[in-house]
Amino acid sequence: MLKLEKLELLNWCKFQGSKSILFEDGFNVINGRNGKGKTSILHAISILLLNRYDGSFVDYINNKC
Repeated sequence: MLKLEKLELLNWCKFQGSKSILFEDGFNVINGRNGKGKTSILHAISILLLNRYDGSFVDYINNKC
């Protein structure tokens, strides 16, 4: 069975710099205000697990750093 334990993001969508997200056993919830990157996290997870993405991969890179 596939298990996601940790997600490391580097200049991904709304996130500048390096961000790490640790996932615990069981049910995990991602919450936050609008426009803070929850959907960006889900896009990263779906790209990793499904190995596909919509549009250009460059669209996901945050080059404002």
